[in-house]
Amino acid sequence: MQPPLRFEPTARKYGAFESLRNSVFFPEGKTEALSAVVLLHDCTGITSRNEGDLRRWTQLLLKHGYAVLVIDHLGPPRQITKNCGRDVTVPAGQLVKDTLDAIAYLEGKPEIDPKRIFTLGFSKG
Repeated sequence: MQPPLRFEPTARKYGAFESLRNSVFFPEGKTEALSAVVLLHDCTGITSRNEGDLRRWTQLLLKHGYAVLVIDHLGPPRQITKNCGRDVTVPAGQLVKDTLDAIAYLEGKPEIDPKRIFTLGFSKG
């Protein structure tokens, strides 16, 4: 079993240079309970190849009033560099646990409506 993910303790405003890894972002100006999306990367992790796509999804979801938590299954504290094809190093059960941990983390945020948490993933996500 891999070490558990550590999510950033506080939500941030999204910025072009903010790290996406295990961070939660809240839309600006929303005061009612927020719907949230757990955004899951593909099997390569968060890389220069797909970070732009993850940023575009984050911006789009924020624009439509969703809070967004971007999971990084491979980065700190795991430091895994390969998770595609035959060299899978994070078992599917761990990916599910990570996602459930992210949902539980969001459920604990008073700004989030725990009945409106969704996931959006790509490839391995």
